[in-house]
Amino acid sequence: MQSPQPVPIEKILTLLINEIRALPKELILVMDDYHLIEAIEIHTSIEFLMENQPENLHLVVMTRYDPPWALHLFRARQEMLELRQRDLSFTLEETGAFLNHTLKFNLPAEDIAALRTRTEGWVVGLQLAAISMEGVSEPATFIQGFTGSNRYVFDYLIEEVLHRQTPEIQDFLLKTSILKNLCAPLCNAVLGRSNSQEMLEYLERANLFLIALDDDRRWYRYHHLFSDLLQAQLARIPIDWRQLHHHASLWFHQNNLAAEALKHAILAQDFDLAIQIVEGNVLQLLETGNLASLRFWLNAIPKQRRIERPWLCIAEAWVTTNQGKVDRLDSWLSYAEEILGKTPPELDSSGIAREAALDDAEHIRGHLALIRSAECFLREDYAKAVSQSQQALEHLPDSDWLGCSQAWMNIAIGLQRIGKLDEALASNQQAIHILESVGRAKSVYHSPEIIQVGILATQGQLRKIEIIAKRLIQTSQPEALRFPITGIAYSVLSRVHRERNELNRAWKCAEEALEISQQWGNIDFLVSAYSDRAEILLAQGDAQGAFKNLAAAKQAFANQTWPPQLATIEAELHLIAGDIEFASRWLEEAAIHPEDEIKFVELGRFLVLSRFLLVQNSYEKARDLLVRLQAFAERTGARYHLIKIHSLQAVAYLGLNQRMEASSALRAALSLGEGENFVRAIIDVGTGIVELLTVLRLDPRCSRGYIDRLLQAFPFFEQQNEKNETNPSTAQLIEALSEREKEVLSLMDSNLTSNEIAECLYIAVSTVRVHIKHIYAKLGVKRRFDAVQRARELGLL
Repeated sequence: MQSPQPVPIEKILTLLINEIRALPKELILVMDDYHLIEAIEIHTSIEFLMENQPENLHLVVMTRYDPPWALHLFRARQEMLELRQRDLSFTLEETGAFLNHTLKFNLPAEDIAALRTRTEGWVVGLQLAAISMEGVSEPATFIQGFTGSNRYVFDYLIEEVLHRQTPEIQDFLLKTSILKNLCAPLCNAVLGRSNSQEMLEYLERANLFLIALDDDRRWYRYHHLFSDLLQAQLARIPIDWRQLHHHASLWFHQNNLAAEALKHAILAQDFDLAIQIVEGNVLQLLETGNLASLRFWLNAIPKQRRIERPWLCIAEAWVTTNQGKVDRLDSWLSYAEEILGKTPPELDSSGIAREAALDDAEHIRGHLALIRSAECFLREDYAKAVSQSQQALEHLPDSDWLGCSQAWMNIAIGLQRIGKLDEALASNQQAIHILESVGRAKSVYHSPEIIQVGILATQGQLRKIEIIAKRLIQTSQPEALRFPITGIAYSVLSRVHRERNELNRAWKCAEEALEISQQWGNIDFLVSAYSDRAEILLAQGDAQGAFKNLAAAKQAFANQTWPPQLATIEAELHLIAGDIEFASRWLEEAAIHPEDEIKFVELGRFLVLSRFLLVQNSYEKARDLLVRLQAFAERTGARYHLIKIHSLQAVAYLGLNQRMEASSALRAALSLGEGENFVRAIIDVGTGIVELLTVLRLDPRCSRGYIDRLLQAFPFFEQQNEKNETNPSTAQLIEALSEREKEVLSLMDSNLTSNEIAECLYIAVSTVRVHIKHIYAKLGVKRRFDAVQRARELGLL
């Protein structure tokens, strides 16, 4: 290095490398703040060192930006370990440890969770929040208002991040901060430039608080605090920010993203554009937009403009209906109907103007009927809801595929609620056909497949439900963009697992459903997820945890009325837990009596009444009511309810000491429940049927394997040793079944075809047939029926 002539750096590094390699110990070379290096010669030298790195040398580089090295080669050779933002972000547990143990705060769990959400686990952000919280009397209030405009966060991000960027980068950051999510074409449209993709790639490499939302690196967003800072800075600059929003609105509108287009049109105060967006996308806005946000954006348009435009009145009516505010509905419908009563525009030379106006009026009438249908649902007038939806189909054009599919779904739901299940499935299939024909088989909030699941659940078809739910989950959006319908699918799958008494699986699905529901903030989905958790916890014997989740569900409803169906579930859970007083109060409030007329939608309430009568030892009243319920459920095809009814009948007959009738009733429940592996519907009637189940194990008309599964579901039950009862000749298989063969075998014990089994397991039909062939060989049979019977004898089913 003291040579009078410069020596090539490679020679110096070669000497260094050889000397390091000769050392008898390992060395770690740490280079911090590497992002400050600008000389290309240094980058080249370090890359040479890495390419020829001795085995006993470990290089650690800490940098805010990715160095200009061939990192992809090191990744491919697995010679590099990367710790990035997602790895360094604190988890919820780490956030709690940092705040309460390291910094000695005493924050409750909800405040810790809220602060982690605001900072996204960014450690410096947590430290700055802690500094700001010193001496604050109400930390919860502070945390809710903690943003990038906080003076410590503001100073840090301004000095350490924003001011270190070039003017071009600063301009890009500030102007794109108006966007919730970013992609290159959108940024180009907003900024009037063509190099946004390069800018986004630079921001990601430079770790400038840019978070990728998909694996393709197409969509991004800024860190919450950084976004707050940028928007605060933008407000201080003399710039026409309305023009930015206008360009954003046009881009979203052109790309059929109506909710975002409307939001930016309002922010640009371009009401003509906002009206145009609403008028062309009423149902899409409801499908893809948060209702609270849509209400906010509609309110931003002057009311006089709204009441003059029929489609705006329709949008207002839809939002009002979806929020359950029936009392406010008539005024908006009246505005729309009044406009329809006015004379259409004069004919032009071709008559096109008048014809278009008449078509538009018909379209609006279709939506009016559709809204009236939704109103009938709120008033529980299901027959009229079906009639109004049929009327809507007479007016809606085929081009309004969303409105037509919604009308068919309404018809399906209405028919289901009055017990016409097969007709409901057929109507729902019409909705599925419409959506599939336009390539929109799944929407954000609603799907005919979810309605199909509800009907199939009443019919007791668990396997078909499972297939549908798994398909919805499998085709869901990337994790960061999972739609509410994915949460519904997880909720459905949770209930299937719970019914089969697979409680750990049920809980995992319920947790997924709750997380997605919390992300979107839809009250109905939140309450459903909490209710699912409550039922699982009670099945696990945790009554306190169950009722805690029900309390969370009620809190989500806030000031709204607790729906009757949820009140019924709550009463049933209290009865199962032995809380008779609560059930008694519920019955008094519900004003339901054994002699009342039975309606399909009230089957669940009558079943809870039956349980209550049994607990009160009113066996004759319970028996008589259950006989009526049985006839009603058989007439409507409500197999799920029938399983419960027969199980409760067994308890009633036992109470009346009519053991033969009790056995017959329970045998009927087993016959209905075995094919789909129903467990909870039977065992939740209580331990009184354990003795009866034990007796029925010896009945050749009953499946011993199925009864054993039911008995094992009782936490106290210990199955007796059957070695002496089992025929030694059938005790062993020729060869053990594989795990996949066991899965196929369990599905063979149903009415599913080989194609449906393949769909359920996500494997090829040919593979299913190979597994079936192996199962036949190992069980020593030649037919599917014989395979199932043989498997039952061996306790495999």
